[in-house]
Amino acid sequence: MKSPSVVFMGPVLHDTLIIDRLGTSFSKPGGFVVHALKASRSLFPRTRVGVVSVLGSDFKWGTHLFHGSDVRGLSGAGEKTPVVVNRIFKNGLVKTLRFNWRFLDRHSPVLPPDYSNAKLLVFSSLPPSDFTKTRGFRGRILFSTKKRWIDRYPEETLRAVERADILVFNHEEAATLAGLGLDLLDRKKALEYAAAKKKIVVVTRAVLAARRSTRAAS
Repeated sequence: MKSPSVVFMGPVLHDTLIIDRLGTSFSKPGGFVVHALKASRSLFPRTRVGVVSVLGSDFKWGTHLFHGSDVRGLSGAGEKTPVVVNRIFKNGLVKTLRFNWRFLDRHSPVLPPDYSNAKLLVFSSLPPSDFTKTRGFRGRILFSTKKRWIDRYPEETLRAVERADILVFNHEEAATLAGLGLDLLDRKKALEYAAAKKKIVVVTRAVLAARRSTRAAS
């Protein structure tokens, strides 16, 4: 079987979105891999995509979510898919209220050997300890993770940052990295770092905006 050109490595979850103060909500499949697949089909429909993730025992493997994708990187867990509960505001910003992070700590996805020939691997939202699974990958790697994982695995995070070609963090995650000695919040320092290490560095302020919206809503 032909190897994929792009590989998405991250969680597949059940998303519950609360849309108003009355608690009105709806649930749907979510997580990084699901959102990345939707975006890739829309923007790059001819690109062959591989997915690497661990599915909960209640998740439907034959779902249309993975239609047309290389699913050899999917494996199963002996427990149910974790549910992430989010509050969505009128301006579109989202705040996570509840999530079982232990599921991602207990179950590590496995990168199939022939995926190493892909041109790009996008690693996102997983513990940096799982980044060791990318050893042997010969293409470019985009690395992104959560503040929780940076706090829990600081050394593994810095090793992943050093190996990756593209870094994407929000303002809160970048501030946590600054506490580890890597300052990407200062524009000049970030540009100097990117030039010296030959990397692409992206820092957004989405979390800061979400916090402001939370206070305004309350």
